[in-house]
Amino acid sequence: MAKTMAYTYEMAQPVAAVYATIMASQLAYFNSRNAGIHELAVGTAVTTTLRTKTDKAPVAAMMTVTALIPERTFTLKVSYAAGEITTTYQLSPTARGTKVTYSETNTFKKRNFERSFSWVGWAYTLLYRHNIKKRMQWIEQSAAGESKVGDSNDAANI
Repeated sequence: MAKTMAYTYEMAQPVAAVYATIMASQLAYFNSRNAGIHELAVGTAVTTTLRTKTDKAPVAAMMTVTALIPERTFTLKVSYAAGEITTTYQLSPTARGTKVTYSETNTFKKRNFERSFSWVGWAYTLLYRHNIKKRMQWIEQSAAGESKVGDSNDAANI
């Protein structure tokens, strides 16, 4: 069973600047794990170690870009021993600037992992909303040139 959480945020920046910021931050992360990655495309993948929501110990994971539609969509799949997490940035223009919907879908291989997530899921949902709002604000500031990619202290967690 999959659990999807979504957060929508409207930014006063144009779609092109917001998309460029998202892509630059994702590329910086991929490049920090594999210095040979200089461009993101569907199928670009990197191995990494991330913390999970249900276990404090870091776990090995594979991050793969699964969808790229310039100035519209960026989707990333994180595969690890217990399951998969698919994260998507969906962008659309508004009169004010850009509406960004960030979604995260968690899928688990075993039922006991699902139960573990349900125990921490309510708390995670609260933290999720808080952290995603901070991430959206950082993207908006970066797109406006008020901060630069790499300034974020957003540690990757799955």
